[in-house]
Amino acid sequence: MIRQALARKAPLGAKVSSERPLPAPVLGWNVRDALASMKPGYANILTNWLPLSNECMLRRGSLDHATGMSGAVRSLLVYSPPSGSDKMFSAVGANIYATSVSGPVGGAVVTALNSADFQHKNFTTPGGNFMYACNGLDKPLLYDGTIWVSVNGASTPAITGVVTSTLESVHVHMHRLWFVQKGTLDAWYLPLDSVGGAAAKFPLGGLFGKGGYLVKMESWTVDGGTGSDDLAVFITSKGQVAVYRGTDPATAATWALVGVYDLAPPIGGKLCCGKLGNDLMINTEDGLVPMSKSLLQSRSNKALAISDRISGALSAAASTYGSSFGWQVIFVPLEPASILLVNVPVAPGLQEQYVMNTQTGAWAPFSGWPANCWAVANGELYFGENGKVRKAWTGRNDNGSNIVGRMLLAFDYLEDREGKKTVRMVRPVLKWDSNPAQFKIGINVDFDLNTLPLNEVNFAPGTAAQWDAGYQWDNGALWGGDLEVKSQWTDSGAEGWAIAPYLEVTSRSSDVRVVAFDVSYESGGVL
Repeated sequence: MIRQALARKAPLGAKVSSERPLPAPVLGWNVRDALASMKPGYANILTNWLPLSNECMLRRGSLDHATGMSGAVRSLLVYSPPSGSDKMFSAVGANIYATSVSGPVGGAVVTALNSADFQHKNFTTPGGNFMYACNGLDKPLLYDGTIWVSVNGASTPAITGVVTSTLESVHVHMHRLWFVQKGTLDAWYLPLDSVGGAAAKFPLGGLFGKGGYLVKMESWTVDGGTGSDDLAVFITSKGQVAVYRGTDPATAATWALVGVYDLAPPIGGKLCCGKLGNDLMINTEDGLVPMSKSLLQSRSNKALAISDRISGALSAAASTYGSSFGWQVIFVPLEPASILLVNVPVAPGLQEQYVMNTQTGAWAPFSGWPANCWAVANGELYFGENGKVRKAWTGRNDNGSNIVGRMLLAFDYLEDREGKKTVRMVRPVLKWDSNPAQFKIGINVDFDLNTLPLNEVNFAPGTAAQWDAGYQWDNGALWGGDLEVKSQWTDSGAEGWAIAPYLEVTSRSSDVRVVAFDVSYESGGVL
């Protein structure tokens, strides 16, 4: 028999039974607001759920893609020609392997490297389509779709005027290749539309009073496209940023300093930045800050960070793991929502991801993906881990292991801050494809984030309702393709002034969405 929560009248002063709907946490993970004032729609815990505009979905899985490598995959390099398929390569130890095709890798395509920590860019010239990869210890690698060349002053093509093995990162700006020289405040650039030639030095030491060294050059597209409003951005290890406007750094008439600005120190070195639309996101000790806002505000205004709602978690991670390898910011066009992903290197094999729905700005943390590095190739998301590359956001499990989603809503006084409540029953309202999954639900009270009382809930597999047939509440019916609505009351008995439903889903085959929660409770004044 299906349980029903019945509201009933009571004499004056007695406990009154009421029902209250609570929305799914589509506003996302929130570790910024005080627990007692957090709005409905946020969550204190939201692990492995992606907030959408009207529901939260259990994240998708991952599957081994390329295997058989010895050591940690520390860089994924993607060669992306204007036409044809992308080619993906993985840097491991002293070698680079071709990893576009799934399965065990063949022999290394590049050997005898000193570092596998690369940063790369694609560049098209009248002579062809190329990929440059730099790490600051080896000669830059140039790939033309077939051949790899270690570039120095005697190679073909050649770069002269600088010791090429000191070039740590590469960038494309206004038809030129630019390089950051490791451990210095110097950048170098090549002639227009060239992958070789005489490198010209662009010293920036006179601009940065805090010292440090350059970690990254990027472009900031002010006009939303690629044109004369593209600005060159140089970022130092101390968080100072120099912005230039123009096309030819050798000519004062076409190259000018816009300004020098102070941000918090960046995290992640040459992988500290990511593009989101026409804006540039910089991962700093103060959070993930957009260039469009950061140059208009002082560093003291930390609310300008798009990661403001998770600032506590991101700042704590930066303080604890800021010097660890594996930080990365990447935009990923996924379905049903594009995301901005920040990889957080908690520990080898225990990495986390902080993920933002770019349409809504809602955040959630992901776990279970031991990613050292990330890349998008042919529209698919991949990450490198120890010994292999895994394809992410595919299937409903992680190489056969369960995905565990945990959700603790914002605490709610149920419109009565003075009265203590007893929650008699709680039910989640789900959309579910009826594949096997384990559901546990409980109620936390009075801002307890650690004790998670759980009752297992068994939903019977539903059958599809006929088109135009009426939907009866508490019975399965089709809603949203092959997903069915599931809801079931569960006994609680939790007592407190503020309550928060907790849901845990364990699955290796299910598509699960959370739409809302209902609670049935009694209140009768201060007890």
